Amino acid sequence: VRLAQEKHRYVSILCPRRSGKSYAILVAAIADCVEFTGYRVAIFCLSKPHAKGIYWEDVKSLNERHGLDIKFNGTELVCRFPNGSLLVFCGAESDAEISKVRGRKYNRVVIDESTVYNRKIYHDLLHLVVGPALADLKGSLWIAGTPAGEHSGDFFEATCTPPQEITQDDGSIIQSNWDINQP
Repeated sequence: VRLAQEKHRYVSILCPRRSGKSYAILVAAIADCVEFTGYRVAIFCLSKPHAKGIYWEDVKSLNERHGLDIKFNGTELVCRFPNGSLLVFCGAESDAEISKVRGRKYNRVVIDESTVYNRKIYHDLLHLVVGPALADLKGSLWIAGTPAGEHSGDFFEATCTPPQEITQDDGSIIQSNWDINQP
């Protein structure tokens, strides 16, 4: 429930396997697509078949259970909501695959299973593709994964380094592992 209410711009999710993180991510994405007209969410997995295996049946089941009237394109892995919102599932197994997102705008991008990507592709996805895709709409970035043996890289730094205090525009202070000054 807490994840569905998350409103921070940068969210890192570190959970053990089989904890329900992907399902919680999906429920939060669908809730926002239903609530906000024209809301756009992209969820990245290692590959499109991987995304389909993790998410596709659950999104169809939630649609049926709650009468959401989502239209599905199973080839492109795109879900269109009656209010113009869009939920897309993307693969990130190559530079060519992540480049397909260039030029698009999103309110939220989720990178799931963040510990299994090729390090260079993950870095390029975060900094060269997702950052610009979120810029116009001041969208949020969620990265999620399970603990891994590797103690370096973007996901490790976002989840395992000591947090820094950040003063928000309203004067409140939050703690974050994100370096908000990075591109």
